[in-house]
Amino acid sequence: GSPVWTRATTTLLRDEHNQPLHFLTQVENIEERRHLMEQLRQAALHDPLTGLANRAGLQEYLEALPPDAHIGFVVLDLDRFKDVNDVAGHAAGDEVLRTVTRRILSTVRPQDHAARTGGDEFVVVRSRPRSEFEVATMANQLVTTISAPLRLGAGNLSISASAGVAVGPATDASTLHISADEASYRSKRCGGGTVSLFAAS
Repeated sequence: GSPVWTRATTTLLRDEHNQPLHFLTQVENIEERRHLMEQLRQAALHDPLTGLANRAGLQEYLEALPPDAHIGFVVLDLDRFKDVNDVAGHAAGDEVLRTVTRRILSTVRPQDHAARTGGDEFVVVRSRPRSEFEVATMANQLVTTISAPLRLGAGNLSISASAGVAVGPATDASTLHISADEASYRSKRCGGGTVSLFAAS
């Protein structure tokens, strides 16, 4: 009573005089194989810790955008994340990353695309923003949400993020990513917990 993915193979059978007799069709259930392939594909495009798209998944999303699309890039780099791993341990660091992921997803729209592209680097792509101000506002909301005290073990942990913003055509996505990354480093050099806009020289 439910759809099943199959693979059909049809062969023409002939008699001893090489004259066509009939077709023989074999139908194979490939539902399990297809499910396994989908799992492998998902694993290749997603970060196993957070469930967000990884760098390859982000690239696939960007390549699928219409060529006339306008996008906003927000790069988020956690401030002093290495200290969390060094002091509290990698398990605590993993929990911080999962919490940051939940906070990002609670802030962005369903049609926005979030990814974890590095150890403590996250990216949010907003499709068809009305203005640079809209993307900057989202970046400020993300920084504020991420910076809320985090309960870890018996105490609270304070975290923050440096954000960089770049806006432009989807055809320049790789350049926008680099530009937003540069802007996030500028935020970090200013002490972190802030948002910087990329300004072309």
